Amino acid sequence: MRAFSDEVYEKMVQRVEEAVKFIAAGYGCEGIVTFNHMYRVVNNDEALVRALEEACGESYLTTQPYMLAEDFSFFQQVVPGLFFFLGAKNTEKGFIHPLHSAEFDFDEKILCFGVETYMNLLVTLGMF
Repeated sequence: MRAFSDEVYEKMVQRVEEAVKFIAAGYGCEGIVTFNHMYRVVNNDEALVRALEEACGESYLTTQPYMLAEDFSFFQQVVPGLFFFLGAKNTEKGFIHPLHSAEFDFDEKILCFGVETYMNLLVTLGMF
């Protein structure tokens, strides 16, 4: 299961467990639920988001939240983190396929843009 907050995630777990318990009881049996909690919520630190906005200037775009399943979320359980997309789509060059597609390709120049973005972010944070 995925959610946008830990509180909602925990509520979902609770509700599934309750539903299984009561449905099973209605049939005179016991239900068991086992969750394999693979990934937690990816929750960006607000101060880091503001720093990224400042570092990117006009090239910063806000998107709707994504239901990500990222092991990066485990790092964010320990330290403030920032997960963002660099963006590889270029319709003019035919780079239109998503990251996990066999047809994915990208213009390698965006790697320079990515390094520049990280450098600007470090400067904005006073770390470089």
